[in-house]
Amino acid sequence: MKKLLALAMVILMFAMMLVPSFAGTIQEEDFQNVKFEIKKANTAWNPDGVISDGEYYKVDAKSTWFSSACADDANDDYAKNLCPDFYMSWDENYVYFASVYTVRNHNNEWDDDPGSMWYSGAVQMNYSEPNEDEPEYRLEYGIGLSSATGNLIDTVWADAMGSGYTASANKDFYITNASNLLTYEVRTPWSSFLANPAVAVGSGFGMCIVWSVGEAQDYIHAQLASGCTGFGKHAEYFAQVTLAAAPEIVTEAPETEAPEVDAPVVETPAAQTADIAGIAVLAAVIAVAGAAIVSKKRA
Repeated sequence: MKKLLALAMVILMFAMMLVPSFAGTIQEEDFQNVKFEIKKANTAWNPDGVISDGEYYKVDAKSTWFSSACADDANDDYAKNLCPDFYMSWDENYVYFASVYTVRNHNNEWDDDPGSMWYSGAVQMNYSEPNEDEPEYRLEYGIGLSSATGNLIDTVWADAMGSGYTASANKDFYITNASNLLTYEVRTPWSSFLANPAVAVGSGFGMCIVWSVGEAQDYIHAQLASGCTGFGKHAEYFAQVTLAAAPEIVTEAPETEAPEVDAPVVETPAAQTADIAGIAVLAAVIAVAGAAIVSKKRA
């Protein structure tokens, strides 16, 4: 009996060593209260690694919207403070998402096992119906750029609607890496996660995004809202997003320059010939008269 008990204790201790620690899980301060609007796109989507105004609009995210989960709690600060910039927009067919952020080291070597790229070097997209109360009812897929081959890779982890959607590289998503500065662009069709994909201004949906920045199986996750690693993948915890109208494009009238005004020309009238002649005659008369007076005095 003692031998069996000792053996059981050894097995239990070994099993505990194999289970990763979740001590690095930090819940967002605004738990179940992450809400924001996204504007309708003004220009066509172009996955080219450039985030353009009108194509997307920056979401002014708060640090209190982000949760984190790490295999090693020594990485908690890294994950919690990553706070990546992200941009969104929408049209009648898609919701668009882009993100730009810097990592310590981009590691994604999951070409042969894309289902495991949740560990490192990927962005996990999670979408659901608005205010979904069924925790597992969501679309969840991942996109990544292989650090080994440079290939764009993707995988689907959950497709509650059975839409059969898979993202196509260079068509539905595009990723660049410039010295660990990562740029993601991705579009997701409404039909892949909404029962009624006929969206309009005022429509809504649920969303959770995970930026996975770990190395190999040492996962490090920065998360927009809960709902992923650490708290279970609960759609009821997702951020709630509302569709807003496209911003008005203000066209400025071209600047008109005032016409140049020439300085007034002041003409000096030329002396008239008749006036000159008259002056000469008058001078001559005065001279003759003066001579005559002098002559009389002498006589």
